[in-house]
Amino acid sequence: MVRINSATIIETIVALIIIVLVLGLSLSFLSQIKHTESSLQEIQAKTIISRHVNKLQNKELAIAGEYTYQNFTVESNFITKHNSYAYEVYVKVFNESGKRIMHQNYIILVSNKK
Repeated sequence: MVRINSATIIETIVALIIIVLVLGLSLSFLSQIKHTESSLQEIQAKTIISRHVNKLQNKELAIAGEYTYQNFTVESNFITKHNSYAYEVYVKVFNESGKRIMHQNYIILVSNKK
């Protein structure tokens, strides 16, 4: 039977604990970075959608179409006309790689003023 020193077993356990801690902390750090990037894109997408909807309300853009703001593509589709003053529009925002970040329905109130 082979005898192993207790110091060798303790050193091995301590080394494994250090390795697990380092890997756990690095994975936690990397996941936090990934989460921050996606949150930033969502905030940018909300800002872009609100600007786009404002332009639709001010009749600066056609209701249906595809537009580019910074590195994002905004696609708006006409859904229905409620009356001569209100339109329902479906707005989607895509990032530069084509992944949809956000989508929402909006009621666009349009005035007859020019």
